[in-house]
Amino acid sequence: MDHKNIQLQPWPKEGLERVENCPICGEVDRTLLYEGLTDKVFFCAPGQWSLYSCPTCGCAYLDPRPTPATIAIAYSAYYTHEEVVNDVPKGRLGLFKRRLRNGYLNARYQMHLRPTWGMGRWITPLLPQKRWVDEGVRHLPTTEKPGILVDIGCGNGQFLRTALQLGWDAWGVDLDPKAVGTAQKTGATVIQGAFPDTGLTFRTFRYRDHQPCD
Repeated sequence: MDHKNIQLQPWPKEGLERVENCPICGEVDRTLLYEGLTDKVFFCAPGQWSLYSCPTCGCAYLDPRPTPATIAIAYSAYYTHEEVVNDVPKGRLGLFKRRLRNGYLNARYQMHLRPTWGMGRWITPLLPQKRWVDEGVRHLPTTEKPGILVDIGCGNGQFLRTALQLGWDAWGVDLDPKAVGTAQKTGATVIQGAFPDTGLTFRTFRYRDHQPCD
């Protein structure tokens, strides 16, 4: 893939819309932060962009920006197309770390991961990596009866898979059709949409026993 060539290609003109005031507070005044920005992180979004800052609320936003109908172009080669798989730890040290991690997660978040070692519940909190372990499950509350979790911008469903392991009724929303197809393989309920037009309404969860968690 020629990353440089993708960056030099313009975004389709018919796929752009003007943003004449702050999308958060509506302020008209603004300050130019950067111009000529290109995708230097994933190298998959064409075009050059201008980023403005709102003096009232501090929001930073693009003008012009992609329309909802074309925003998926930016994710055409995004990492969220990769299917979530059970990675196998490498070597004895990797297996030892996995057992420690799973032992902690099983005790702290009532998961049922394997392989596991019960001592992980005490050893893992003493390690500097403990913060990353908790962030991997996004500090979901531990409960005997988890509720509904809706992940807006769920990507390939990696976090949905974790939520399912924790017993949550996991739902996902993403604007990228390829990512939606991949995320659906986790077993979660995933639909194509974008915030705020997610396609979900309060009625979707109104008659359920659990309260939704975004």
